[in-house]
Parts: sequence; C-alpha cells; structure tokens
Amino acid sequence: LFEQLLTGGIEFLKLIGGVDLPKIIKKWKKDLTLLEALLEDAELQQFHSKPVRLWLNDLQDLAYDMEDILDHFAIEAQRYQLKKAEEDQVHALDDHSHHGILDNMVQTIYSSGSRAAGSLSTLFNPVDQDIRKKIDEITERLQDIKDQTQSLSLTAAHMLQQQTLQTETIRRQRESTSLVGKVFGRDDKKKEIIAMLLKDDQSAENYDVFSIVGTGGIGKTTLAQDVYNDEQLNGYFDLKAWVCISDVFDVKRVTVDIINSATQSNFDCSNLDQAQVKLQAVLNGKKFFIVLDDIWSDKYDDWYKLQEPFQHGAEGSRVIMTTRIESIAMMMVNNPTQHNIIKLESLSKDDCWLIFQQHAKVDSDLTDLRDVIIEKIDGLPLAAKALGGVLKSSPDKSQRRKILESNVWGEKSSVLPVLRLSYHHMPYHLKRVFAYCSVFPKDYKFKEMEVVLLWMAQGFLPETQTESMEDMGRKYLNDLVSRSLFEKRLYWEGEFIMHDLIHDMAQLAAGVVCYVADADTLRYVKPIRHLYITKNVQTLGNDEIMVPQLRTFLCKENSVHWIAFARLRHLYIDDTSLKEMPLGIGKLTNLQSLKRFMLASGGGIRVRDLRMLNQLRGRLIVSGLENVTHVEDAQEAKLHKKERFDGLYMKWGTCRDEVDDKTKRDVIEKLRPYTSIKECMLDGYMGSTFPSWLGDPTFNNIVHIRLEKCEKCEFLPPLGKLRSLESLWIGIMSSIKQKWVHSPIDNNGAFPLLEELSIEKCLSLQGDLPPLCPYLKTLDIIDCKEMRVSLPSLPLMQDLRVDGCKAMSTTADVISCAKRISFYNILEITGFNWRFQYLHEALSIVNCSFLPITIGQIPVTLQRLKISNCKQLQSLDFQDSSSSTSRFQKLSINRSESIVSIGRIPLTLRSLKIEDCEKVSCLEFNEQPPNFSCGNDNKKALKSEESEGVFLKASLELPLLTKLK
Repeated sequence: LFEQLLTGGIEFLKLIGGVDLPKIIKKWKKDLTLLEALLEDAELQQFHSKPVRLWLNDLQDLAYDMEDILDHFAIEAQRYQLKKAEEDQVHALDDHSHHGILDNMVQTIYSSGSRAAGSLSTLFNPVDQDIRKKIDEITERLQDIKDQTQSLSLTAAHMLQQQTLQTETIRRQRESTSLVGKVFGRDDKKKEIIAMLLKDDQSAENYDVFSIVGTGGIGKTTLAQDVYNDEQLNGYFDLKAWVCISDVFDVKRVTVDIINSATQSNFDCSNLDQAQVKLQAVLNGKKFFIVLDDIWSDKYDDWYKLQEPFQHGAEGSRVIMTTRIESIAMMMVNNPTQHNIIKLESLSKDDCWLIFQQHAKVDSDLTDLRDVIIEKIDGLPLAAKALGGVLKSSPDKSQRRKILESNVWGEKSSVLPVLRLSYHHMPYHLKRVFAYCSVFPKDYKFKEMEVVLLWMAQGFLPETQTESMEDMGRKYLNDLVSRSLFEKRLYWEGEFIMHDLIHDMAQLAAGVVCYVADADTLRYVKPIRHLYITKNVQTLGNDEIMVPQLRTFLCKENSVHWIAFARLRHLYIDDTSLKEMPLGIGKLTNLQSLKRFMLASGGGIRVRDLRMLNQLRGRLIVSGLENVTHVEDAQEAKLHKKERFDGLYMKWGTCRDEVDDKTKRDVIEKLRPYTSIKECMLDGYMGSTFPSWLGDPTFNNIVHIRLEKCEKCEFLPPLGKLRSLESLWIGIMSSIKQKWVHSPIDNNGAFPLLEELSIEKCLSLQGDLPPLCPYLKTLDIIDCKEMRVSLPSLPLMQDLRVDGCKAMSTTADVISCAKRISFYNILEITGFNWRFQYLHEALSIVNCSFLPITIGQIPVTLQRLKISNCKQLQSLDFQDSSSSTSRFQKLSINRSESIVSIGRIPLTLRSLKIEDCEKVSCLEFNEQPPNFSCGNDNKKALKSEESEGVFLKASLELPLLTKLK
C-alpha cells in the first residue's frame, strides 16, 4: 500500500488541482516516508505491545482509506469516459483527437496528461467539497498517527535495503517443496498405533476409539497421516475416511465430510438426519477406519450424535482422533487407558536436528550453531520446520546470529517465537500475501490459482515485461512453501494448507482487516476489508450485507440477495444457493475477480449489468444466457471492452419458446469477447449457426475452445484459422454433419499448434479428421457412430483412443510414436500396422471384430496389453527378449473365444489374467537367460503342468509375477 501511495497515488491526486493541494501532497509524502521507516520495528513490537498493535491497525486502516479515494477517482473517470463515448456515438462527432483522449482517459490520468487533468477538473467540480472533506480527514488522521510514534518509542530502520537483499536471496534459493514423507522420532508410537488398529480382540463395541494428544506443533496430524497411509492397512479396512474438525464442531458438516471422504463423492443434504441415514448406509456391515483430526469441542452431545452411525459398522472398526486437550480425549474414547490415549512428548535433540536439516540448507556455520538451534526448537517439529525456513532464506552469517539472539525468544506470546521471527524476516511483498491468507478459515484447503487470483485482485502482484502476475503469484506461493509456512497436501495435487499455529500468526499479522465469520451471529466492525462467511453462519442481517469498505467477500452456502460493497475487488459466492447474481452487482466497478455471473428468468439482474465491470480479469462463467431475450442487453454488456479476461465460458439452459433463432444468433454475436482471450466455451447454445467471431483469426491468443451441446448447429466454425489453438473439445452435438475437409480452413496451415483434439457424441458427424495437425499428441474420438475415421499423419501422437465409430483407416506409419492406444467398439479398420514396434506403454483392444487371426512380434517395450471380446483373434506372439530389455508387466485377455496360444511371454510379467477363453491350450514363456538370477524371497514359481487343458510351456520361474488368474 505504501509503495502504491508513494508513486502513482500521489501523482494521481495532483490532477484534481487546488491552491494548497501540492503542499498537502508534499506533506503526505514526507510523513509516509517517515512512517515506512518505522514499520519494521513496529511489526516486531506488536506481538508484545498492544499500543503498537493498535497503532499499526490505525495505520493500515488509513492506508486502505487513501487507496479508496484513488479508486473513487478512477471510477468517476471511467464513468465520464463511457458517458462521453456514448455522446460521441450519438452525435457522430469526427473529432478523432478528442475521442482518443476520452477512450484512454484512465491511462492518461496516470501519466499526468494536462488535457486529462482539465477533463477531471470539470468532472469533479460538483463533488469537490466531498472529496476535499475526505482529503482533510486523511491529513488529520495521518498527523495523529505520526504524533503517536514518539510515545511508542519506535526506531527507524533501513528497511528497503534489507528487503532488496532478502528478495534477491529468495530468488536465488527459490524452490518448490512438498510435504516431507519421512517422519522422525515417532517410529515407536506408529508401531504401537498400527498394532492396536490391527489387533483382533473382543470389544463391547463394534469399534474402538484411540486418541493422539499433544501440544500444538508437536506432530499429532503428521503421525496420524503417517499411520493412515501405511501400507499395512491397505485392504484391511473396507472403508477409510479422513476429516479435519478444527475449532467448529458442526455435526452435520463432519458427517457429510466422512461420507465424502469414504466414498470419494460429493454428497450433500439439508439436515443432520439425512446425513446420518446416509452415513449409516455407507458404514453398514463394513469395517471402517476414520480419522478425526484437530478436535476442540468438549460438548459430549456433539460427539454422541456423531458416533451413532458408527455402531452399524463391522467389528474391528477403528476411529483415531487428535486433540490438544486431554479431557476431550478422555471423553471420546470408549475405555480410557494408557493404551488408547497416546500422548506425544517433545522430540529428541537428534530428531529435531534431522527435521531442521530437511527445511534448511545446512552448512558448516549452521552446524556450529547446532546446540543453539536445538534449544530454540524446544522439541517441536513445527518449530524445527519454521526455523529451518527462516535460516535458509538468510544465508548471511551475521543475520543468522541476529535471528537466534533476538529478544523475541524470551517474550511471552500466543504465537511461537520462531513463527514471529519467520514473519518478521520475510520481505514485505511476502508479508502482504501471507497475512492476507488469514481470510481463510483454519484448515482450509486452497488451490494455487484460487489464492493467486485473490492476490491479483488486491494488487499484491507486480507484472513485468518477462513475468505475468500469475507467474509472480506462483513464485510467491513457492516462497511461502519453501519457508514451511504453507504445505502442499501430499495426496492432493495443487492444494495447500496452513498449520493452525501458522494461521494464528497470519491473523495476528493481518490485524482486524481479515475476518472469518463462523458463529451464529455476524458482527461487523469498520476496519474489516476481507470477509469469509462459512456455512455455520445462520443470520446475515436479513440476507442484506452492507460493508462499503469491503475488498474481499467469500461466502459459503448462504443466501445473499443484496450487496453494497463499493470497494469490492473479489467476490466468491459459487457455493451459495443463489440462482442469480445479487442486486447491486453492476455497481461494483472495482471488482477484479468474479468466477460466475448468473442470470435467471424474470430476475432483476441482466447481462447488461456487466457493462461497468471492466476491471474483471481471469476466467468468467456467464450462465443462464437463455434468459437474454433482447439483443440490446447483450450489446450493452460490452464484453469486447473487457480487456483483462483470460477466458469466457458461456452457458445456456433450456431455451424459452418465444425466443426465435435470429434472436439467439444475434445475442451471441453481440457477446463477442475481447480478442486477447485465451479460453472460450459455448455450452448449450441453441442457435442454428455459430457466431462469426468464433474462428476469427484476430483472436490470436486463444489456446482452448470447448463446444458442448450446441444441438442446432450443423456446421463447425472455421477453427483452423486460430493459429494459437492448442486444445479443442467438441461434444454432444447431434446435428453436426459437416465433413472436416469442407470446413473453410487454410489447408496449408490448419491447426498449426493443436495438441489435443476430442470429439465425443457427435452422432451425425462424418468424414476425415483435419488434414494437418503436425503437433497433435492426444486424440479422442468417442461415440461418433457415423464417422469413418481416416487418420492423417500424426508424427507426435502419444495417446490415441477411438471408441464407437463405424470404421477407421490409416497408413502403416501414421502413429509411429504413440505411447498408448485404445480401440473400442470399432466395426472395421484398414491399413493398420499390427506390429506396434514403437508402442511404449499400453494397448487396449475391446469388442473389435476386425482383428487379424494372428498378431505377432508384439514389442517387449510395451508395458500393458488388454484384449477383450475379439472373436477372430487366434494367437499372440511377443518378440524375443531378455529380462534386461523387457518392460512388459501386465497381460489381460478375456471373452476371446478363438484364441489358442500366446507365445514368448516375457519373464518380467507381473500380472496374468485369462478369462472366458475356452480354446486356450498353450502359454509359452521366454527361456530364462543364463545370467539371470533373483533372490528366493521374490520368486513366484509356475511349474510346467496341464490344468484344465492349458499347457504352460517351459519349466522355469517367473520372479516378478504377483497376480495369476
């Protein structure tokens, strides 16, 4: 915020004019510079000094208000620009130079153009008094904050120089890390817990409860995760579920989470009774293993209600819960003993050092400081991780010693000293994004782009000539992971989580500007700028929320019908019960991040309400477009002005009968997006032709197109003209009949960069594929029953799947580099080379009657082969090979009634499955080479014998075989 106000912000205010304004601006600049120098010391003192913390909150609130003024000016300029542009259009003025100033008003303002300043002077005259009042108020507040610094005894520091040094250090050491698989110091506890889980004893209950108890940061969750994922438990329990409880024990939510974790589904319901009936059905007669992580509630009634469905599971079921509070553990376990309540103690010095080494770049200097470091860690694994992250980012020896000798270690606080130091020694750009993440509830699992888009909307991410804001956001995220402040979820790609103690640190750093409402009553205080409402909030002020200064609004499963957040930059209401956007959405002119814009029949919101939302960026889904019945509405939306869109997804429901085809076509024509978009999707469009802009070569940045359920369209747009297109999905369009070769594309360079092509359920589509796709790597053609697929030359093809087509033809070398090939339900195929000499991974042939009688020379570089319901095939034969060159592992053949023999099966085979193949009489394995040997423990013997007509040729052992059916 300071950076913005000290540069473009102050220059921006100069444009308003006024006799004494330059003096005010000069004083602001001087005061802000002084206060910036005090921030480093203030941030450190806030943890033990309430006056300093309140002073920082006031300063932060002031900075937000100053930025709000700038936003107000920008909005007024934008309105002025649109108004004048409309007037120019009405009067058909030819003054091009004047028109140019208006079209670029906002940009010109920032560059301090004199003509723009003149325009603004005219614009702001009616409201000068109001603006002047706000400026005077800020000047007074700034002076008051400055006066307080003397009584707070804050010391100025050379912060900017230090931050620059740290930033460069981080860039040199930046790396992406993930949750560490190795757990130190808990082997005995793990063995003890697993033994109890697997113990087959008689119990009064069908399930037993075990509790892991210990202080925050001691490693309770880590140990539970290590147990949960242990291979010894695989297959022992019928169902496994992991649920994080945290500080709000909502019985219905926890029940639903158990269901979804156990079934890998997305079940939801309206009340607890429905949830418990469903969970009872899921657990009925099954041996289950459930982990309830991080429990804080000591209400016995909640636990009693939650465990009622557990009683319907099979004997031997187990529940593990983790908590910091021993009395909760005593309450929840069936028969509290020292065996079913596992208390975690501090780690040994050696184990602490091992964890520290995982997170720090240990050199001789840190090795010399080993004893001091272990003392600071104090037996806590979380402290070891955090201190490792701090010292890794501070390679300077003197700086390391300064950290270890800091007075923070001796101060009392609700936050661990090492976490406070970790925050203190971050560069300012990381402090901002880290503190902002306190807007999420504890134990919230957030995705990479979710948090990056939020940071973008707040203006936290710079954009350079070489790196986009998205790239900078990913680097910031990796920095926080590298410092052990965020953790990558081990089994969930692209998801991150914060430890609850680190979340406490983020909350303290953010102050009162970030607020998570998770109680039945929602209270607002003025400094709130970022608000997250969970589904536990039952009352939202009669569904009306008015917090004018709010910047971020995240809402989960609540109904909000009116919003009045003039400064809002990010709005997330996807998980609510809303069928259309709240009233007032069109006035949120600062809005930068909005995932979905919903329209409803007869609603108060229309697509034209997008008109003023020109700051939107990223991807926008506009749904309910069947309700746009007037072309003027679509035109007024001015999507072609939304220059920051990356992607536009348009969705239609069932179209109304009164909307004729011409209106449908005209509406989508007027919804033309800006030419720089990268992604476009049409879902459910019911016009008879696609819009002219889809396929327009001026859209030279578009990389992904998806056309789905456009049932009335008979002809595809000229997509081959899109030179940057990399991914194309066409599906569920029964009227498309056009042959690709008739598409108006440039045959000399059609689809020059296309890598992925999917065509699904186009029941009438006929003809060949596009003739030129030199970079195509993935091709899926599914349920196109009239299509006779003729494959062009595909030199880079890796994945080919053809399923449910009338016929396919190709040449011998058309897919010479394919790694995976699947043919399903094809009546005829010609020209195909059945030697597969270049196939590397998998081949599947299912329900295809066109196979030759014999397939020979199957390469041993192939890993998996599946043949099913291929009645003509009589024999298979592999290439000669040695075990050192073969990669073949899995062979599955079923319902192929004519197959008689399979020859030269490689010894590297791990799984062999032959079912419903009545004529199979001979399986021949490659001879074991003379120099081949393997340990007796790994050998699985398969002797020569005849069994029900099957003769296994060659008396030798298959050292890797683990499955035989």
